[in-house]
Amino acid sequence: MISILFRTRSAWVTSVLVLLLSACGGGGGGGKDGGGNLPPGGGTDTSYQVTLSASPVAGGLTFGGGSYLSGASATAMATPASGYTFSHWSEGGNQVSTSASYAFSVTSARTLVAHFNNGTGGGGASGYTVGGNVSGLTGSVMLQNNGGDTLTVSANGNFAFSTPIAEGGSYEVSIFSQPSGQSCTLSQGSGSVGTSNVTNVSLVCSTAVVKSCADYDSSGQSPVVQSEAYATLYNFTYDSSVWVNSPTGRRPENTLVEGPDGNFYGVTYYGGENSTGYNANGVIFRMTPAGDVSVMHTFYFMPEAGLHGINPYAGLTLGSDCHLYGTTRSAYGGDPSPSGAVFRMSLEGDLTYLAPLNIVETGSDQSYPLTLGSDGNFYGVMSRGGAYNSQRTHTGTVFKMTHAGEITLLHSFDQTNGGTPNGPLVEGEDGNFYGVTRSGGAHSNGTVFRITPQGEHTVLKAFDQASGYWAEGGLVVGPEGHLYGTAMYSGPNNAGTVFKITPAGEFSLVHSFKVVEDGMVCNCGLSTPSGALVLADDGHFYGIAWGGSSGPYMHFGGAVFKMSVEGEVSVVTYFPAGGASSSYGIIQGSDGHFYGTSYSGGTDSVGTLFRILKP
Repeated sequence: MISILFRTRSAWVTSVLVLLLSACGGGGGGGKDGGGNLPPGGGTDTSYQVTLSASPVAGGLTFGGGSYLSGASATAMATPASGYTFSHWSEGGNQVSTSASYAFSVTSARTLVAHFNNGTGGGGASGYTVGGNVSGLTGSVMLQNNGGDTLTVSANGNFAFSTPIAEGGSYEVSIFSQPSGQSCTLSQGSGSVGTSNVTNVSLVCSTAVVKSCADYDSSGQSPVVQSEAYATLYNFTYDSSVWVNSPTGRRPENTLVEGPDGNFYGVTYYGGENSTGYNANGVIFRMTPAGDVSVMHTFYFMPEAGLHGINPYAGLTLGSDCHLYGTTRSAYGGDPSPSGAVFRMSLEGDLTYLAPLNIVETGSDQSYPLTLGSDGNFYGVMSRGGAYNSQRTHTGTVFKMTHAGEITLLHSFDQTNGGTPNGPLVEGEDGNFYGVTRSGGAHSNGTVFRITPQGEHTVLKAFDQASGYWAEGGLVVGPEGHLYGTAMYSGPNNAGTVFKITPAGEFSLVHSFKVVEDGMVCNCGLSTPSGALVLADDGHFYGIAWGGSSGPYMHFGGAVFKMSVEGEVSVVTYFPAGGASSSYGIIQGSDGHFYGTSYSGGTDSVGTLFRILKP
């Protein structure tokens, strides 16, 4: 039986289906191929999937996809919609047939795209195609034309974009995503279309020259000029009345990372310049210490592209190869449909997708940056998914990943041993990794856990109301090798705690926050610590409290605090109204000062970037 893939758009669909089904006569049956025929010689038990799609989706229908036994005959058929004409079949970005009825023998899995032109012919009203030749390619490269027509090329040879350009129209081909381990350069990639197809765009790929962090220089950064303890360096913007409403993104949900060039890098969950015809769903940005922000990469939902992600959330990690590594919370283009994607980006902005994420096999919703281990691998957590995802909610995983994107699942939480890991892992002095969960455990209030690089998991502490709960932001290794962290809620004063735990599991409270100080009915104290602590170069811990203000009955703006190893806490600065109260942590820059993000606040209430002077 012929497998039928279609989208209902108008009455002509029904007519085409009736005609095709009548011609096929039903077909099907066990042990037969997708066309209902036994393969020559009886065939084998091996079967392959033939996947068909249309480009653009509105251009027409495709028929003949499905599962075929090895050696079976298959025919991929394309029927254009009204106002469109069939152009060609492609696979991996390369043209394989110009016949709307493409017959072939199935000897492997096939992924074919039927290309349709909007018009009646090869030129004139329908325009001309833009393409050229690629050489030296060993992986996959993603190209764009005029910022909107996306093409993934996976083999050397000729290529052509599916969207035609009218005579006299301009074209500008760009590289959207470089192939893994290679660097490609374009030539003759822009110009005006004449009276024939453009075929001279050249793409030459070669093995990438790997930079080390020593190749970058931060000495040219301007010195910090700031008089107050707190300064907003950048306000993200949002204007709902215009299409390009957040050109540099909005809602930075996680911490920054400093590069060897002295700049800071981060992600936003939403926004980006909507200039391609696709929805922009987050950006990677770079900020100088002076607060100048530029967009390095914009994430788009691209229905016709290969693996690509949207909505980065977890922040970035600098790898040993001096590239930035991160994940997205959503993704498209994988098989089966991925729940996220892992990417790598050079400090020049060349981005490569390394691997899809799957809610069962790897977990999903990575909410915190990866941790680079001393063994050269990355270690991270997912807040959902894993082996127990279908049985319990909010479980999550711990995983290991190489620089090439090869992921190994180390542990699946099952609520009895914790659930929903709630911060990045930290490597202890013993070479093991430590983290926290916000749910599960003996009291259902979360846990502190240890996991070895091989995946052996141990619960060190189950949080309860007395110790505080909802541990937030992970742990930090203190000067004596013990682990320090924060719990947002409860504790002796019902306002959150700072705790210490040894690698052997000996737990103690270091500080209990208190909203009411000196008998005043006010919000003068601190409460609800959020994000990981930072052990600064002066030997003190620094962190953020969401609760706290500079006087009675004032805004609930939050503050940055300083804490000694013994637990003595003082306020470094209170956040101003509309400042950075919704922050998940700070980092200490190489200049000694603290930098952070806020996912709300600012002039348009969609986030800020700020600096805190070290006292």
